[in-house]
Amino acid sequence: GEKEEVFSRPKNEFVARFVGIETLLEGEVIENINNVCKVSINGCYIYAVSGISAGQRVIAAIRPEDVTLYSSEQASNISSAMNFLKCRINDIRDAGIFKKVEALCGFKIISFVTKNSIERMVLKAGSDVFASVKASSIHLFKR
Repeated sequence: GEKEEVFSRPKNEFVARFVGIETLLEGEVIENINNVCKVSINGCYIYAVSGISAGQRVIAAIRPEDVTLYSSEQASNISSAMNFLKCRINDIRDAGIFKKVEALCGFKIISFVTKNSIERMVLKAGSDVFASVKASSIHLFKR
């Protein structure tokens, strides 16, 4: 496929890992209404745009650059993202020009954040944050 397709819509888990997607979550599509899937993952729910029908086991692939962190729940009022998850930062590591933030919210989610944002938001391991991801940014493929 085209480069953009391979990076944003990998065909399987191997390709997803190969192109650097670390947040790969096993789940089940609970419902699909107008191609918006409600996916159950470890007792939590996320929403993704897909034509996969209810009852299917899936892998949800989330690129770290598609995850935005907020220090306050108020951000959910101004975001168009369907997925707004309360998390706790587990680890922050250098990743070149970004910091790689690993957060836990019923599952592990990875975000790339600028060093300036880390300092401005005073983020550290143990900090509570909110992570948002648009449903259109989550790619599902059948398990």
